[in-house]
Amino acid sequence: MFYNVLMTKIIFSFLTILFSLIAWSFPAQSNLLNADETARQYYAKITRDEVYFFEQPNDSTEFRLFKLPASYFVLLTADANDKFYSCRYGDKTGYVKKDEVTAMYGTPLSPYANFANFRVFALDGIEMRSTPRKNPLNVITKIPYLEDNLLYYGSIEGDELVPKKSSIWYYCKYINDEQSQFGYLYSSFCDEMANIPLNMEEFDKVEGELFPLPVQPNTPSTHLSGTAKTLIIVGVSLPCVVILYLLIKPTLINEKSNKRSTKSKPARRKRHGDYFEFDENDLT
Repeated sequence: MFYNVLMTKIIFSFLTILFSLIAWSFPAQSNLLNADETARQYYAKITRDEVYFFEQPNDSTEFRLFKLPASYFVLLTADANDKFYSCRYGDKTGYVKKDEVTAMYGTPLSPYANFANFRVFALDGIEMRSTPRKNPLNVITKIPYLEDNLLYYGSIEGDELVPKKSSIWYYCKYINDEQSQFGYLYSSFCDEMANIPLNMEEFDKVEGELFPLPVQPNTPSTHLSGTAKTLIIVGVSLPCVVILYLLIKPTLINEKSNKRSTKSKPARRKRHGDYFEFDENDLT
C-alpha cells in the first residue's frame, strides 16, 4: 500500500515537471508573435510647408518625390534610421524626416488630401516623366489633350520647360485602362486643379520614442531558441521515463510472482487401501 502511494506521488511529480517545461518553452515565442502583430503605427500631422515625401531615407534632393500638403497626415510605420520614419501617404510608401512631422494619438477621418483631379490642356498633350527634369530618357508616357483622369499627390520644383514660366511640377497618378502610372507633369500645361482645404483634425501628441530600437545582429538573445528548448525538454523527459520504468518494474515483477504463487497445486492424497485420504500437511 505504501509503495503504491509513493509511486503515485512520483508519477504526479514527473508529469508536473514535464508540463512545466513544455509551458515554459512556448510563451516567449508566442509573445514575440503577438508583439509583431500588434506593432504600433501612428498618424503624424504635417504642420508646416516644405515637408517632403522621400523615396529613400536620405535627405539628398534627388530622393525627394514631392511636397506633402500641409495640415494632412502620413501614417508612420517604423523607424527607418536616426533621421527618417518609414511611412505611407495614401497608396504610396516612402519616408519623412522625424523633425518635420508631429506624431499623434488617434485616427483622422481624412488623413490624406483627396487627391484632387486636374486636366492637361496642351493641344499636343504633355509627357509624364519619372523626374521633374527635361530629359529624353525619363519619359514614362504621354498624357493626351484634355485628359483629366489625373490624381494630384503633391508638387516639387524642377526644370523650367517654358522660359519665364513656372518651375513647379505635379507628382500625380495617371489611371488609364485600369492601370496606373506615377510620374511628374509640368504644371504650366495643367489647369482645373480642385481646391484642397485645410485639415482641421487635431489629436494629443505622442511623446518619446515611437518605435522600439531594432535588435542588433550581434546582440545575444535573452531567450532560448525553439530548437534549444525542444532539446532540453527531450533531454529531461527521456531520463525521467527511464527512471519511472525502473521504479515501476519491481512492482510488475512482484505482481507476476504473486499471481504464480496463488495458483493452487494438486493436493497429494494418501492411499489407504481402496480409498485415498487428504494429507493435512498439503493444505499448509
